[in-house]
Amino acid sequence: MNDNTLAVVALDRLHETALREKIRAKPGTFTVFGHDAFRNHGWVDPFIHRDIYYLEPLKTQGCYRYDDSTKTFGPRLECEGGMTGIIHEEWDGSTYGDEKNYLDLSASKALSWHKQYEKTRSTTDKRMRDSFITFIEPMWKPTNLGFGKPDKDGKMTTYYLAAYLLVGEKSGWPKPFDSDRRKVVRTMLNSLQLGNGGFATWYKVQNGKVVAKDQGGNTETTSLAVYANIQPQEYCDFSLPA
Repeated sequence: MNDNTLAVVALDRLHETALREKIRAKPGTFTVFGHDAFRNHGWVDPFIHRDIYYLEPLKTQGCYRYDDSTKTFGPRLECEGGMTGIIHEEWDGSTYGDEKNYLDLSASKALSWHKQYEKTRSTTDKRMRDSFITFIEPMWKPTNLGFGKPDKDGKMTTYYLAAYLLVGEKSGWPKPFDSDRRKVVRTMLNSLQLGNGGFATWYKVQNGKVVAKDQGGNTETTSLAVYANIQPQEYCDFSLPA
């Protein structure tokens, strides 16, 4: 689902409607937890792998309301469309402990809180968005010009580079983003496009230059790179097929 959803978003932005519709027509591709992978009343980002907060969930089996005073989720509730507050669907009771190590998790949370801040203009939502941006910034490796996964020593992850750019573009690069990094990230990302049009999934840098990179690419990384490079709209402009 993740690859297909990102491909549809990227193709939609490129106005490649024929191929976009071919992917969308595949039965069951975009349904998860009872809501579609694009909207859920507008609160879904297509590159999310794991848990995410929702402000307006559709009906699913279980919902949990976040209590900002205790920093915890409350007891399980029946999900109802239009529930107010910070709602998380299908939470399994686990704590959030990986965001400081994995950029995609922090990027997911930053985007989610930014969406809520745009609607509520709540200082709490803004603070939460900025806290995840704060997690992201120290992951930048200046000598390697990128972000690497903890278990991939020396290899920078193109997916992370694109996710960082996407969060910045959607949120308008507020503090605590590094104000000088936008151009560096975009330049590096665009240098990783391969001859076949795709983007390398990883790369290595020495003395400010790319000395090695994956020559295969994949759908997920390529689609996210395209999406991040286009001025990102918030939602896709179509409904799911029947």
